[in-house]
Amino acid sequence: MKKQCAFLLLLAITAVSFSAPSFISKPAFVQNGGSSAWTITFQLNENCDVEVAIIDTINTKIVRHLAAGVLGTNPPPPLAANSLSQTLVWDGKDDFGKSVANTNGLTVRVRAGISTSLTNIALEDLYSFQGSGRSTPSLLFDKTDGTILMLGQNNGKPYLRKYDAAGNYSQTIYPLSGKLSADSVTSYGINLLAGAPWIPKTTAVNGPDGGLAGPIMTSSMLNSGDTRMISLSANGEIVLINGMNMSVIKKNGAFTGSTTQKIITSPAGPAGYTDGYHGPFGPQYFTSSANPEFLYVSGWFYANTNGGGWLTSSVDTGFWADGQVLRVNRTTGVVTKWLKLDSVPTTAADRTTLLGWGTNAISAVHGVAIDDSGHVFVCDRLHKRIGVYDTNAVLLGSIPCVYADYVSVSKRTGAVYVLKRNSGLFTLVKYDGWRGVTAASASISLTTSVDGYKGAPVMELTENGNSTNIWVGYGSIGFRLYADAGSSFNLIKDFSVNAANAMMFERIAVDKSKEKVYIHSWNRKLYSISDWSTYQVKQAYNGTVDNITVAPNGYVYGFASKDFAAGSWSWPVLRFKDNDTLAAENYPNTGRNVATNNIGFEGGWPGNHRGIAVGWQDNLAAYEEAYYLWGYKDTGTTTTTTDKTPLLTFNPALGLGIRWFAMGVKFDPAGNLYAGIATRGTDAITPTGLSADSKFGRSGSVVKYAPNTTGTVTPLSMYSANATVAGHVKIYPQPFGPFAGDNSSACNCRNSYFDVDPYGRLFIPNGTAAKIYIADNAGNTILEFGQYGNTDARGTLTGAGQYHATADIPMAWPTSVATSEDYLYIADAINCRLLRVKMNYALNSTPAFSTQSEKNADWKEFKVSSKPNPFNPTSRLNITLPAASEVRASIYTADGKLVYKVVSGRFNAGNHSFIWNGVNSEGKKVTSGLYVYRITAGNRTYTLKTIMSK
Repeated sequence: MKKQCAFLLLLAITAVSFSAPSFISKPAFVQNGGSSAWTITFQLNENCDVEVAIIDTINTKIVRHLAAGVLGTNPPPPLAANSLSQTLVWDGKDDFGKSVANTNGLTVRVRAGISTSLTNIALEDLYSFQGSGRSTPSLLFDKTDGTILMLGQNNGKPYLRKYDAAGNYSQTIYPLSGKLSADSVTSYGINLLAGAPWIPKTTAVNGPDGGLAGPIMTSSMLNSGDTRMISLSANGEIVLINGMNMSVIKKNGAFTGSTTQKIITSPAGPAGYTDGYHGPFGPQYFTSSANPEFLYVSGWFYANTNGGGWLTSSVDTGFWADGQVLRVNRTTGVVTKWLKLDSVPTTAADRTTLLGWGTNAISAVHGVAIDDSGHVFVCDRLHKRIGVYDTNAVLLGSIPCVYADYVSVSKRTGAVYVLKRNSGLFTLVKYDGWRGVTAASASISLTTSVDGYKGAPVMELTENGNSTNIWVGYGSIGFRLYADAGSSFNLIKDFSVNAANAMMFERIAVDKSKEKVYIHSWNRKLYSISDWSTYQVKQAYNGTVDNITVAPNGYVYGFASKDFAAGSWSWPVLRFKDNDTLAAENYPNTGRNVATNNIGFEGGWPGNHRGIAVGWQDNLAAYEEAYYLWGYKDTGTTTTTTDKTPLLTFNPALGLGIRWFAMGVKFDPAGNLYAGIATRGTDAITPTGLSADSKFGRSGSVVKYAPNTTGTVTPLSMYSANATVAGHVKIYPQPFGPFAGDNSSACNCRNSYFDVDPYGRLFIPNGTAAKIYIADNAGNTILEFGQYGNTDARGTLTGAGQYHATADIPMAWPTSVATSEDYLYIADAINCRLLRVKMNYALNSTPAFSTQSEKNADWKEFKVSSKPNPFNPTSRLNITLPAASEVRASIYTADGKLVYKVVSGRFNAGNHSFIWNGVNSEGKKVTSGLYVYRITAGNRTYTLKTIMSK
């Protein structure tokens, strides 16, 4: 991580290192005579980041966030430029612009030299795979060490993970480990960075230009939902298959050389059937044989379509006709026919009747398995059986079985396990052999959610001693592990997704007073987490919500689905109480909690809302999908929700929505508005190694607008990496985003969101750089941190789950950052986890304030005493103050441990007495012995001994 805390050149905004900041003159906090103004003074030894706040020590809260920024040539006001000595004036008002009536217990807090440390990783689930019926999960048993490899998806992102035979997590292979050397992962596509070895390039599987609607690390075959692991090579590498293509990677994820090879070289597919929409059809099964030279291929065939990719009739002749098992020479890629069924139906209607539902997903022949004796087991849906053949395709016997989809054979017992799939039907059954067996001995329903397109299931067996475990994978369930219990199956582990790990990891917001984080999930549900010891996740709202914010007044606002006159897809901004259920916070004059009129969006997809913010003056801003960022006034007595002012107008002349050019909006206490826009200034920061990356080129900026002003944004084109802005105050140089820039997807589900704290500091994520930038309001980079890492990267955390220590905070695609007073919360979309990061300071000074009368007082007249001494049961502390002053008094043991806080507050000149009842902070009587009063008054500290005698 890098800090900017040394001498700053005027134009050098990139971060540099610093030595060790210290105070030459410690902070002082003095009231200016009888006025309501106060003066803060301090001096540092070097130009450094600094923040100044007025603290209420009695109620332990911040009254005013006064200043924060980097000292030097261009600090943000009210910090003075080119000076290590700072004098600031506080006007006696809080963040909301209201005068502070009671100044008892106030002090100034000056902190400097910010750094960050990872304290928590939450919501991470290493046993989660989210299914889609049209994706094909994959399992591979590694007999060399008895482990299982799982290839599946979560939140649309591919994961290849390793587990032991009992289902315990071992390792993440993909996304890649940052421990791998750069030269071992070049085939994935990487960027070489300064100060860090490498970071994967970002790509996507959707969009005509590889847009970022669903960013994925690297362009590997692993990203496709149709890719399967089929075997380990002779060198122990993982062999991947997708269509006619093959890719081979190391078991640790390393990948060099050719990205793809042709597993099938001859014959080619039929002319006109190679565009992915006209063929091939059916599920695709590759089965390794006892002879390592050959693979069996089944389920795959070509067909005629209606022009939209849906089968109308299969091809009943030719090499790629349905109803076959083919054999591939792994060395030459030449395919030969091995088994051909007769009388395979061709029309869609006949196929549904004879083979089962789902013409695109069903073939006459599905999965194949081979036992140690060379028997070949074929899922023959046409004849409703598991056919058993010798290696010459001679039928030896069969098991009656309708809708057979996948088959595995136990090496231990010879039992045959079959997955059966049809409309509403997906079951696991067991047959105790195949000679003379006609009925299943065990059966269990896995799901009724079955897709009718092209997805296929998978199964692996792991056997040890007298036990057999069955691993099952399918799109709609993810993965499950069952134990064979004889006449039944017992579930050992379910790897499917639940609420705690179903987050979009995009839109988060934090209640700063409670350290409570709200997370918007993939299914538009809202969850919260506030217990950072157990990471317990609660559903915060029963309805659907899209984009959220927590206002300075503590209310929660969100686009929420309401069935008003605008229709069931109406999405106004609603206001809620910050409680466990987000109850409605109704407006007095309306009796409902509707804060705005309906905020429109294109295409009926609520994921397109671009941002929402509520400021200190009850100003509310909300991005509409069409062409505007609207501003509202939330007075708490609103009688209508239709009054609005256009704050930003996105030029509609091109017929474009703002979806591609805008994301995120915030206010600061002064009422300035900050919007994320796909534009870059002339001083834009580009990290070394990312300048040529087209996806980093999609990065935009946070743009500042003054209160009550309007601006315009004109995109240059749909795919432009830039846009022109007008009416703004500043374009910040730190790279924000990147933006999607892609109109092929209805939902840009991984757009980024920034935050602005009450000091006006900006917290800006960048996915392609895997970094968070902290900038002051003048645009100086205070700190940048983050390095690429997958789920095994744990930063400096120790203990359970420590797989890969990293020097910096690991992340793979930070989409959203939210800040409280002392913590940052970062949503890492690729790793599907929430990072909690502590903001630490090299200097932290909080002196009690002093008035001019305190400074002029004769503190020789200050007196303290305690009576009686020794005492039992109570001790009276007597204090004489020569001037009004802040007084703090506490009791400590002789070795310095805090026992009890006696008093804390501001008191007038004169005599004061305080009673200590001889108890500790828990109300329990203390034991006999020596105790010490420590009294602070007038920026002076005094100690006084007393004895408890029983």
